Amino acid sequence: MQALELAEVTVSRDRGTPELSIARLELGCGETMAVTGRADFARRTFHNVLAGLETPTSGRVAWNGVDIAALTASRRDLWRARHVGFLSRETNLFPGLSIVDNVLLPAGLSHRSGFGFWSGSADLRNRAIALVERVGLAEPGRLVDGLTREERRRVALARMLLRRPGILVVDDPTGDLGPYAAEAIGNLLLTLAREDGATLVAFTDDERLISHAQCVVPLRAGRVLSDGLVEMAS
Repeated sequence: MQALELAEVTVSRDRGTPELSIARLELGCGETMAVTGRADFARRTFHNVLAGLETPTSGRVAWNGVDIAALTASRRDLWRARHVGFLSRETNLFPGLSIVDNVLLPAGLSHRSGFGFWSGSADLRNRAIALVERVGLAEPGRLVDGLTREERRRVALARMLLRRPGILVVDDPTGDLGPYAAEAIGNLLLTLAREDGATLVAFTDDERLISHAQCVVPLRAGRVLSDGLVEMAS
């Protein structure tokens, strides 16, 4: 079964040439797709369409058989909350909170008092602590205020994986990091996605990430190169 199926997808802002136009695109369950190309409006639009943040003007965007383009806004928001995890350069961590509280925050942190004040599921809190350790951070109770850029990215990675989303959409996750940090974050992302069996879509020009993708989508000016076909990674 295909995790992702796009058919005749277009996004038009006016009556001119569509900003985004993809005739056909497929990705298997648990596979990785790398979308390459300049970070322009078309790339952002493609990201938003895949993640259910924007509805295409026409076409089908199906994740695991569910055409999210046909859902109402409220049902699409619910679908996204249940199934999609996000990661980007902007980690959006909350200062004054601990690492583990930042990981738990999207799931409903009840107090702004630091480590140990999670009032939700004990299992979810334990998973958050385990993820913090899994991404290479030894002190779950440490405040995020003094973390390096790489450490902040590790916190955001743990947060993305907290609820075991089946779909991971990441936008330039390594572009602002030095070579060693970028390699470490990229490898960690690929490993954790594989361990969770998640389908990963990475908007990136990082050659390390691209080389591990099952398919590469070279997006240029809102079009997929190679006559609209997916270019398979070697």
